[in-house]
Amino acid sequence: MAAADADESAGRRRAGWLGRSLFALALVCGLGGAVSARVLVSGEAEIAASTAALAAGDPHEAVVRARRAAAWYAPGAPHVRVAYERLVALARAAEEHRRDDIALLAWRSLRTAAIETRWLVTPHREDLELANREIARIMAKQPGVAQPDAR
Repeated sequence: MAAADADESAGRRRAGWLGRSLFALALVCGLGGAVSARVLVSGEAEIAASTAALAAGDPHEAVVRARRAAAWYAPGAPHVRVAYERLVALARAAEEHRRDDIALLAWRSLRTAAIETRWLVTPHREDLELANREIARIMAKQPGVAQPDAR
């Protein structure tokens, strides 16, 4: 009888441990899902605000909102790619209209978003490198900026 009681007690301990483990796993998954939903909703809201700013003719606000959308990073989230593409397009359009201030803001925003979302890897390394090159190119055109010695 003592052996049966011991087996039953061990079984209850295992069941209790398994139940607590499954509850903890469900809690972690639920929190992860909530965080992911927040990232997606916030990123999409920032892209919508960027689009509205473009429609209102406010490129500065469009850049700021696109940078915020890019910073709401989640792997594979559609708003992230839209945000990066928008920042590049805004920078290039600004240069075409001789608005280096807006172009620099857009390239710096792209750079900032790429840096903000790196951790073990840099998911937007190519975008970061492009932004660095474009910022350097535009800054080199600015009056009063020392040019590197060509020797």
